[in-house]
Amino acid sequence: MVPRILPYINFVVASAALSFQVGVLFPWHHTITEEFNELKSQQAKQLAEYHAEKASLINALHIKLDDVAKTITPNAKDGSSETSRTGGALKF
Repeated sequence: MVPRILPYINFVVASAALSFQVGVLFPWHHTITEEFNELKSQQAKQLAEYHAEKASLINALHIKLDDVAKTITPNAKDGSSETSRTGGALKF
């Protein structure tokens, strides 16, 4: 009796699994894909903001370093101060 009914049980289980995949997992896949793309765009935006903030901080530090270099060596009239010869690094 079991060998005769086994193909029908197999068909019912396979049909239920396919119905679950089509009815639940496939639409859920689209929802997850949309949310992932939204998250990826938010991350790209935050990363661009971070890099812009970092670049402005580095530029501000560079300007302050130039000001400090000018106050340390105010006697350099020809522009060949110690900082300009060493590429901006101060030697003590």
